[in-house]
Formats: sequence, structure tokens, C-alpha cells
Amino acid sequence: MLRYRLGTLLILLAVVATSATFADEKPDPGKALYGEWEVVEMIYRATRQDFGGANGGWFLFEPGCFLRIFDAEQRDALMRNPRRKAFLMDRCVIREHEIDFMVKDWRREERLSQSRYELQDGKLRMIWREDYGPRPDDFDAVKDPRLTLFVLEKVK
Repeated sequence: MLRYRLGTLLILLAVVATSATFADEKPDPGKALYGEWEVVEMIYRATRQDFGGANGGWFLFEPGCFLRIFDAEQRDALMRNPRRKAFLMDRCVIREHEIDFMVKDWRREERLSQSRYELQDGKLRMIWREDYGPRPDDFDAVKDPRLTLFVLEKVK
């Protein structure tokens, strides 16, 4: 009889511990960013970029990583080849209003690029320093040529 009570107690403890673990989990701040985003506006070196009727590329966000895609040909090739896409993905850490990008250079060495982001009315505004300096305080890329501002719209 005692054996069944102990077993029941252990099951109850397991259920309570599991419930407490789920209750302690924090929401993922990157969840709203996951997916593919099209660059619709960009300010680079204090100058608004003219894409000539096209877009300015794409960003792809997945948990723990991202990929910047520059043109439609590259995008199509990467979407057809998941292995290549996975190889080219760079690490990132998404926090509330901040993203730390670990960008690989041509030697495949990582450099930290700290960005600030804002998601509003279906548009993602993201700004970083081209010189890998400290995280920008605001979204005014016109005042400082070292800042690049992206305005993105979600694709899927």
C-alpha cells in the first residue's frame, strides 16, 4: 500500500515541477521577428538609398541566427539549398529592442555589431554602426554617417 502512495507522490511532484518550469519561462523577444523581412528603405552613410524600384534585399531571422540576403538571385539559390543557407547563417541574440549580431567577415571570423530595433505597424526599423561601435541611442541615421538604418516589412 505504501508503495502506491509513494509512486503517486512522485508523479504529483513531477507534474508540479513541470508546471512550475513552464510558468517560469519568459516569452521569446525574437518570436515576432522570426521569418523573412524585405528591406524597403535604407539610410547608409547619412544618405537615403534609391533601390531603383526594386527592394534593398532581405533579412531572415530564425532562433539564434540571421542571414542578410542582397539580391533575388542569391535569395532563390539559398532557399533551394537549405545546407548552404544554414552554413551562411550568422549568430544573433535578440533582446527587447536590441539585437547583437555576430557578423562573419571574409575570413569567417565573428565581429559584434550591436543594433537597436523597433517593431511598429508591421514595420521593423533596425539601426547599427558600420564601424562596430557601441549600440546607437536612436534611429537618426542622417546625423551620423557611421549609422545604417533599415526599414523592413515582413514577407512570411
